[in-house]
Amino acid sequence: MITPLPPQRLTTEEAKKEAERIAHAMKRRTHAALAAVFGVRADGTGDLVGTGTYLAVDGKPYLLTASHVLAEITKYPMLAHNAGHGNRPAALKTPFCVLPDKMYDLGLAQIDPAKLPEDIIPGDETWLAPSSDDDALERDIVFIHGWPGERSRFFAMANGVNSESLPYWTAGGGNSSYPWFDPSIHIAIDYPTEGVDESGRSVRLPDPHGLSGSAIWKSNRSENPNWFPEMAKIVGVAFAWDQPAKSLIAIRVEEVSKFLRPA
Repeated sequence: MITPLPPQRLTTEEAKKEAERIAHAMKRRTHAALAAVFGVRADGTGDLVGTGTYLAVDGKPYLLTASHVLAEITKYPMLAHNAGHGNRPAALKTPFCVLPDKMYDLGLAQIDPAKLPEDIIPGDETWLAPSSDDDALERDIVFIHGWPGERSRFFAMANGVNSESLPYWTAGGGNSSYPWFDPSIHIAIDYPTEGVDESGRSVRLPDPHGLSGSAIWKSNRSENPNWFPEMAKIVGVAFAWDQPAKSLIAIRVEEVSKFLRPA
């Protein structure tokens, strides 16, 4: 587990330990619905191009991610999904449903139920909750879980994916330097270049490009003293890295809900 440095707005050691406890619990909760998305070459090797969340819509399994992740299909013969756990990647079904506008960078791919590993448990739309109260977001623990590209790859002769996911938490929201950033549509989450690991050692956070499509979770711990992981809700989907502002940018879940249930 990686903690941003400095852990902003957490002023006591007790608060930091509580945040780490929440992050560990959230890692366990999200792992069963966490997907890596790979571009697969003709020789059977592949590169990670993003992260997604397995989500059931009307009883059918889908992969929710960013549209630019699914757009990688133009560079590879096939895109595949894999939930880690040593499983071989399986092809994503086409056509994809996407919003290609950078303001609304969302994508959805239907999953063949027969290709879902047995240990995968898709979430559902009850996982989604509005994120309009940014003051509440500032007071809370925010969690993201995905695969940075430099940590994941697979090989034609391997028995599965050689990958290591990145669970990451921060306290509250961040800022953006992008002129197109719209706070009514987007959320900014702190993602500095340095942090500390579980042993307290200084580490550099990995390039987050593989985190595109990852769900942004608000723990709701600040509103619930007797907290448990099921109280956490998805408040956005990450799609951009604002390096100057040291932030990840996400589409608000209100837009995700409109995408899943167009009027």
